[in-house]
Amino acid sequence: MRGLLALMLLAMLAGCVTTPASKPSLQQLRGEVHFPQALPRPATVEVAVLSVIEGHPLQVAATRYEVRAGAHFVDILTKE
Repeated sequence: MRGLLALMLLAMLAGCVTTPASKPSLQQLRGEVHFPQALPRPATVEVAVLSVIEGHPLQVAATRYEVRAGAHFVDILTKE
């Protein structure tokens, strides 16, 4: 009976051990698009942010926006 009680106590203590998950930090990327002259019509710009995860390039963020002038600013929040 004592052995069973000790085993149950050990199992309960082992089950209480947890590793806190770290929250991914955010990184802000800022970019600028330049053209040599004014655009004759609006253009669509797509930006993809890639990161190497477990040896493979994976997309971690993406955005799409319309450019009507010579320069445009964009902010993207990504996981670091």
